[in-house]
Amino acid sequence: MSQSSKIDVIIPCYNAALTLERAITSVLAQQALQHIIVVDDASTDDTVAVAKRLQQQAPATIRIECLPHNGGVARARNWGMLNSNADVVAFLDADDAYEAHVLGFSHAVMHFRPDLPMLRLALKPVDIDCRYSDHPQFDYGWRHVEMTVGGNMVFRRDFLLACGGFPQDDLFSRLGGEDVALSRAVLDTTLRGTDCDE
Repeated sequence: MSQSSKIDVIIPCYNAALTLERAITSVLAQQALQHIIVVDDASTDDTVAVAKRLQQQAPATIRIECLPHNGGVARARNWGMLNSNADVVAFLDADDAYEAHVLGFSHAVMHFRPDLPMLRLALKPVDIDCRYSDHPQFDYGWRHVEMTVGGNMVFRRDFLLACGGFPQDDLFSRLGGEDVALSRAVLDTTLRGTDCDE
């Protein structure tokens, strides 16, 4: 990875009109950003309209891909990856947001650790329903969420391409999720970096 290369952030979205602006705004504030690739998975709300309005503010940075029919988050993430030319791609869910400087941190880690194919960013719970957040084992459960969801992953794009991307077979959706399957495969076969927010 060259020192000057930047990161593409892929945001898969389906009916995310209420949260997409927050997600995109949080990415636009980042250093080391090349493009935001918004992949709309055939939304039936105003998601595409929100994305296009924001694209007018940053036309060189925001790209919009519209899939013709709903195929699931793995397909949307993979489509974004295939439409990227960045050395490193990060994934952010449309109902999440980045904290300041997270892409700069990711860029530095991937630059100084060329052997690292993947980095997983820490997640901070915000506005979690109290029936979950007040549970005595919430912290334990949250650590499992951090290590399995797809919206906090940063990959070397060539490594993810070699893996075949996020698995799209319906079997993975029914048995724990595409992102869980990919995380387990990476954990079992190679190095993985983790941003521990302790």
